[in-house]
Amino acid sequence: MLLKTPKNSFRKWFKRGVITIFCIETAAFVISYNIWLKVNTDRESRKYLRDNFPFLLEVYYRTGEYIDSSSKIRQIDTAHWSTICSGTGYGLFVATTPSEEKLNKFKKEFSGAKQSPGDIQSKNQQFFDTLQSAASSDKPIYLMSKKELENLRNK
Repeated sequence: MLLKTPKNSFRKWFKRGVITIFCIETAAFVISYNIWLKVNTDRESRKYLRDNFPFLLEVYYRTGEYIDSSSKIRQIDTAHWSTICSGTGYGLFVATTPSEEKLNKFKKEFSGAKQSPGDIQSKNQQFFDTLQSAASSDKPIYLMSKKELENLRNK
């Protein structure tokens, strides 16, 4: 008669432990990836982190700056959040102004474009100058007449 020998209990518990740890790590990876994706694509989630968990937002910014040293997401977010408070988009414009190297690369890649980056940049500058002068005026921009808006643009 054949005798059945029992399996080693250590081996059984080790196998269960490895499977459990693998499942927990997989779940933790999926959860952390979803959180990273939300923080990476949504400015409001970064604002929530800034208000409630500033140390986590600092880790996010430092990681991004370590991976790409030319990353300006911190400056863009700061300018956007200060724009909401101040009413001008000038800080956002300054933070997102492309470098000379990027402008030259753009000129080479899009040589058939109708407008040069310099023209676009000057129009953007004119727009933000108008916004800045409107923010500093006493009367809100939506209450101004067309003539008053033209005067703001020409300043």
